[in-house]
Parts: sequence; C-alpha cells; structure tokens
Amino acid sequence: MAVAIRGSGSGGSTGTGNLVLTSSASAVDGDLILIFVNINNSGSGSHPTPACTGFSSLGTSTASVWSRETCLGRIASGNGSSYTISGFTGADSKYASVVILSGAAASVPTNIVTTPDASSNTTHSIPAITNAAANSLDVVCVGYGGNNDYGAPGAFASWGSSLTELIDGGADSGGGFYYSGHGIATALRASSGSQAATSVTSDAADVSSAIRIEVLEAVVATKPLPPRRRPYRFFGGHVR
Repeated sequence: MAVAIRGSGSGGSTGTGNLVLTSSASAVDGDLILIFVNINNSGSGSHPTPACTGFSSLGTSTASVWSRETCLGRIASGNGSSYTISGFTGADSKYASVVILSGAAASVPTNIVTTPDASSNTTHSIPAITNAAANSLDVVCVGYGGNNDYGAPGAFASWGSSLTELIDGGADSGGGFYYSGHGIATALRASSGSQAATSVTSDAADVSSAIRIEVLEAVVATKPLPPRRRPYRFFGGHVR
C-alpha cells in the first residue's frame, strides 16, 4: 500500500494562546499524523517549544535564530480531525499545519534532516536526504518568517526535485510585521538512495529553515502458502 495523503489543515495566529488545527479528513487508526509548526520571534534565539498531547518531537531546525520549524508526530489512535497545539510562550507569530498519511509504516519516521534558518533570500534551501527504502514518501517543510510585509498567501513556487506542493500559507501579526509561514511539498520515491539538496522560490525575501522527512511505506504481511499435499496413489485397490 503506497503512502498517501488522507487529509491536511493549517492555521496561524500571534501571541501565547493555543493553536487549533482541523484536518480536511479524520485520521484512521494506524495513520501517521505529522504536525509542522513555524515560530517567528523578534528576540534572537528565543523560541518556545510547541507541543500536542500524544505527539513526540521528531525534529527541530538546527541553530535557528529568528524563524524555527518543528515537526511533531504520532501514529493515530482515535484522534479524529482536531489538534490543539500548546506551549507558545511569547511567540510573535506562529503558523502550523497537520498532515495525515495513510499507508505509512507503523512507527513514526526517524530519517529526518533539518537546516538552520538562512539569511534573507527568496531562494529557500532544502537539505539532501538519503532514503532507506523504495516507495517512501519524501516530505519537505520550508518555514520562514520576519518583519516585512507578508502579503497574500501563496508565497511558494518552483519546488525542486519533483516535489508537489500541498500547503502554502502564513500568519501576519498585523501591520505587516512579525509574520510566519511555511510551505509543505511531497513526492513518492520509487527507489532508495540519495535525494539531492534542492530549493523552492518564495516571494517573501526573509529568513527560512527546512525539515525533510522520509516516510516509510507500510509492510504488508503475507500469508505463508499451505503445505503441499502428496497426491494419492492407488495400489491394488488400496489408497496410499
């Protein structure tokens, strides 16, 4: 069974309050649920730690100064379609997305690479990753933030490496300052091996960071063949 997107949802706000996300479809038990959170703070290196009940942190962009991206994950068990993210102590602006995947392995991903936030630019870097298995889903999230005018949603274009955009959005604190946002894109990889570093173009020229994840395909159990029976042989009217 190939890894597929069952549902997704996004939202953003400012301040310390919780952020509630609603997916376009409810999770089915055994699905993989990923939550991506981008936080932009005016204080250098000062970032809260987002959390969601039942989720573990899979990765956070390294050495981030202004804009930091975090990925939370869990295997679905009665989760529905609504997710409350907490832990926003002093966030100037925050944006988050939930992605629900069917057909994924029965444990959360461990093959994850990140990049620190880069200097202001409209070309945002995506790190290389080496996929361990064929038929994995390559999931990329590029987060960005700053204190320029964010403008209208739809910041990303020209994803590299055959990535197809799933989410593109952001949140503005008002007045065009302290915005945050991210783009998420995916691609099924038919074979294992290295996926080269690539990039995406943004119309927002500000700092960015990225997370790239290999989501393994579920292993489908197969039934063993029944033992082969020997044919009956007839000898002098008797069956042997």
